[in-house]
Amino acid sequence: TTSINISLNFIEPTSGHALIDGIDVMEKPLETKKHVAFVSENVMLYGNFTARQNLDFFARLGGKTNLTKDDYYNVMRRGGLQEEAFERKLKTFSKGMRQKVGLAIAIIKDADNIVMDEPTTGLDPKSAAELMQILINLRNAGKSILMCTHDLFRAKAVADRVGIMKEGRLVMLRSREPLIISNMIWLIAKKDFLLNLLSVRFIIGFVLCLLVIPFTVIVSVENYQNQVRVFKIEQAKADKEMKESRVWSHVRPTVIQVPEPLSIFSTGIIGDVGNKVKVSFWEYPLFPEGHTLTRDNPSLNAFFSIDFSKVVAILISLLALVFSYDAITREREDGTMKLTFTGQVSRISFLMGKLLGLLLTLLPILLFCYLLACLIIVVNPAISLSVSDWGGLSLLFLTSVIYMMVFLLLGMFISSRVTHSSSSIIISLLCWIWFLFLMPNIATYLAQSISKAPLYDNVQATMRNYDEAFHKEYMEEWPRASQRVNMKYLSYNNCTGDGQEYLELAGGPKETPLFHQQMQIWATPVMLNNADKKWALQRNYLDGLVRQQRLQQAIAWLSPSELFDQTTDALCRTDAGSFLKYMESLRKYRENVITYFKDHKLFESTAYFTAQSLDEFPTQAEIDLGGEEVWRKYDRSNSEFPYLDTSGVPLYVPQPITLSATLGAALGRLCALLGLVIVLLVGTIVSFMKYDVR
Repeated sequence: TTSINISLNFIEPTSGHALIDGIDVMEKPLETKKHVAFVSENVMLYGNFTARQNLDFFARLGGKTNLTKDDYYNVMRRGGLQEEAFERKLKTFSKGMRQKVGLAIAIIKDADNIVMDEPTTGLDPKSAAELMQILINLRNAGKSILMCTHDLFRAKAVADRVGIMKEGRLVMLRSREPLIISNMIWLIAKKDFLLNLLSVRFIIGFVLCLLVIPFTVIVSVENYQNQVRVFKIEQAKADKEMKESRVWSHVRPTVIQVPEPLSIFSTGIIGDVGNKVKVSFWEYPLFPEGHTLTRDNPSLNAFFSIDFSKVVAILISLLALVFSYDAITREREDGTMKLTFTGQVSRISFLMGKLLGLLLTLLPILLFCYLLACLIIVVNPAISLSVSDWGGLSLLFLTSVIYMMVFLLLGMFISSRVTHSSSSIIISLLCWIWFLFLMPNIATYLAQSISKAPLYDNVQATMRNYDEAFHKEYMEEWPRASQRVNMKYLSYNNCTGDGQEYLELAGGPKETPLFHQQMQIWATPVMLNNADKKWALQRNYLDGLVRQQRLQQAIAWLSPSELFDQTTDALCRTDAGSFLKYMESLRKYRENVITYFKDHKLFESTAYFTAQSLDEFPTQAEIDLGGEEVWRKYDRSNSEFPYLDTSGVPLYVPQPITLSATLGAALGRLCALLGLVIVLLVGTIVSFMKYDVR
């Protein structure tokens, strides 16, 4: 048996050479396999294939690609297999019947040499005799047969030469008187695809996707439509507020974030932040406020927090490992690996065929998930995707394929490092749990432990100190402003405000708007400078959060699932980077609004806080004299005055995001996934080159 294993290049000799037709087995293993066929002691073929399908598969491995069904039937007849068994599955065959199929495989290869390892072991006398007769016929047809057997009498009866080995040495010798690589890879892949297609795990995986994916997409679509409804309501409210402003201190644009259609596929960070920002001169916008992705019943939020991309990440990675964990070990355990390598099959070709077969198995499931999601979206008239959105969705599918390959190769690598499928499945599931559930939480913990961000309570406390200092200076300026307008005391008729920026006056003495004009002229630069100082604190706090987030993402790159999540978030424009760019654009928009106010000298005008013309206010002296006309001027209401024309105020225009920009944001992580595929592929090849196929 050891000599046969050396001759078939299953193991390396410690010394010496093995030659077939004068060709060294170690130097040209594939060339020698053109000239040899092999029949093992226990012929282990693919149980779910029929005898003809098994014969077809191994015939193609041996280079026979133009054979017909009749050719296979004739060979099986020569092998002694009864005709009613030609189209039966191998798992119903007895050992003798399997031996005949194995012999038919050797016959159909039509090699000059046939190697057999204990072919009669376990056969009944009739089957053994039939096998011997077939061997004699093959010998008479010019075939050279090397058979290892313990049956010395049978060997003496049929053999031209008999050799006896003892303790690995030949002690007696007595005499009586090209497969093309691509086709070979495709053949192995097709075989694996057909076997996987008939397996229970394929059916379970497909049904699982059929049940989970529609539910997930429908929930995500509902969330998106809810965002759109809220956006329309909030936008109408913001527009109404702008149009119904009578004084410029009330004009503070509110920006409502437009819902991202691709958030249906990956929610990213948008589910945790608000959707609107009200421009304030008092301070810079740090985070949005308003509606988040919560449900009417908060206790149900946990049940709807998983989006399409996360479901795909969980299902596809699990299915990839379930299909690949025994890609190599199962062939070894079933005994089909040895028979496969008697053909002109290199180990790399075998691996590529297995990988292609797994891809052919899982790609339809992955494609089905995406097509089903797209179908649900297309039939929904309330959702419209742009060309850029469809491009991003295509990139999302490509990313999913690469992610699937990572876990396929991980399963194959594990399978190439162990000898039993039971060990492989345990290691594979442990890796799956580590990468998908443990590593992301560990990365978050490490990021928070290594990179400390300032406490926002401390930031707010310092900001309050700045505000208190501003109010102190404001009160110190109060008497000076009163003196400049000769105001003895402050008197209001109709006054509305929020105590910070908004102030609206109507009626009252003329000295009151003049006083507020003076205070506003003084307060505007001080207020804006105070906002800059507060932003320095907020910026430092934000930088700390960004450092934590980037460190967490860098550590999480050790997990393929986290890489996939980060890539999908970037492709769907729901990642932290997109959010930070959005907030930065809002801060620039705030500067544009302030510039508009300065250019139109609105801060210096009484129109900033009153819609009433300054000439229409009575002086305090006139009020003291009294009179109906004076009282009419004094007793005015804000509602008497028309709304401002705010059409000239700058509008916030979101920057269009191109597909190339989206790809650029995700390119680094996409390349990291591809790099991981290459590393695992090389590792699997190196590991399998040393794998013991016996």
